[in-house]
Amino acid sequence: MPATTPATIIGAIAASCSSQMSANEQDCVRALIEMYRSLPCLWKIKSADYSNRYKKKGAYEKLVAIYKEHHPTETVDEHIVRKKIQALRTVYKKELNKVEKSLKSGAGTDDVYVPKLWYYDLLAFTRDQEIPRPCQTVTSICAPSPKENLPESPDEHVPLQQRERPEGNDVQSHQSSRSPCLEEQTRPQRPSRKRKSTAGTPVDLLAMANNG
Repeated sequence: MPATTPATIIGAIAASCSSQMSANEQDCVRALIEMYRSLPCLWKIKSADYSNRYKKKGAYEKLVAIYKEHHPTETVDEHIVRKKIQALRTVYKKELNKVEKSLKSGAGTDDVYVPKLWYYDLLAFTRDQEIPRPCQTVTSICAPSPKENLPESPDEHVPLQQRERPEGNDVQSHQSSRSPCLEEQTRPQRPSRKRKSTAGTPVDLLAMANNG
């Protein structure tokens, strides 16, 4: 039994997306889509089983069995079937976008794009089952996160060692954190001593003049 190489997978996917695939390949794609539609846990995003990985694993095993029926000589596993379904849906989505774009452009009935994909109608049940991707705008990128909008905690910038100190050390830590300017202002000032004047008074000067 020949092994399925990446080149073989790519070739099979490309062939499945072409309108000129073999009759056997068309039957395989049709059978895969029909089975896929009967397994809403794989494509219906509002299904209760959409997030059930055990249900999905069993569903993919059924798709693998369908694929092996039409390709008995190939080695097929869940990974190959996933790629197959993904490729089918990707091409379908491109055709759908062309249709919707032509409708939004205001084109007349005769100018609306007509899908050329032969299995376009077979995958119509997946039309509204695409998970929208979150888009980032300039506002969403520059806007602060909810965490950044929260008020800062008083202890947010305090070292962990100081947060865990006992209450008895609060006075000491408070005194040590005072600024030098504040200490200078609150320090009790000593009374200034008046220097004794060495200059003589007018009386002394008069007495000295008389003695002279």
